[in-house]
Amino acid sequence: IREVRTRHPEMKIVAGGLDPTYSTNRWTSNPDVDYVLVGEGELSVPKMIKEIRENKEIPKLQRGESIDVDNIPYINRNDWEPEFPYYMRYWSGQHRFFTMLTSRACVYKCTFCAPASDLMFGRSKERRRSIENMMGEIRQLKAMGMKSWMIHDDNFAQNKEWVHRFMDAYEKEFKPMPLIIQSRVNIMQDEEMVKRLRDVLGLEWAIIGFESGSDQVLRALNKNANRKMNLIAAQNCHKYGIRIFANIMFGTPTEKHEDVDATVD
Repeated sequence: IREVRTRHPEMKIVAGGLDPTYSTNRWTSNPDVDYVLVGEGELSVPKMIKEIRENKEIPKLQRGESIDVDNIPYINRNDWEPEFPYYMRYWSGQHRFFTMLTSRACVYKCTFCAPASDLMFGRSKERRRSIENMMGEIRQLKAMGMKSWMIHDDNFAQNKEWVHRFMDAYEKEFKPMPLIIQSRVNIMQDEEMVKRLRDVLGLEWAIIGFESGSDQVLRALNKNANRKMNLIAAQNCHKYGIRIFANIMFGTPTEKHEDVDATVD
């Protein structure tokens, strides 16, 4: 930011996203930053730009407006560089690969994530797109040559009823495509759900927040899960040939040597 300000003193610098939302004072006190936007920016940034261009006086701290995720245009993918998860080994997906969101916000209250998520998206409020809205974007992407995909929700399938209805609609029009999702053990311990995600959507990789193999640590993190659930989720994935990208945390405040050993084991 200092480099930009030095090279282009005439430019307006706007800071937004997760860190300015969570650590707001650090950004509002930075003299090189003209404006700080907390929360979501899709509605607020265009308004801010319009007011700046009109030379209106606006406060340095701007609060974003929550959007209706079912009432915004589909992303213009022509503005993007090609995506592909090259880091995923044994991934059968091919170009073109696209990422999508079906919802915003996670309803769980993990201590290391929920405080920032609540500030960014609203406290425990899931906002989910309609089935038809999702299907419309998939049709558009298929017409662009989509052959593999990732559903990038923080916790896809937290709303099981919606996901089953989505899969009902999807399988009427499309065949499975190699898929990556992010999820939790609470969901992946549901064998029927795991099998259907593979058979209908094409699930090949699940990024799962196991975090620890210690029940003590999992309780401290407020994961609403335990070691047994972790093992069941992993077993279900292995049973149906779904590869796991495991998110593991070491060094949490309450962790002891025996907790680390439990995770490694």
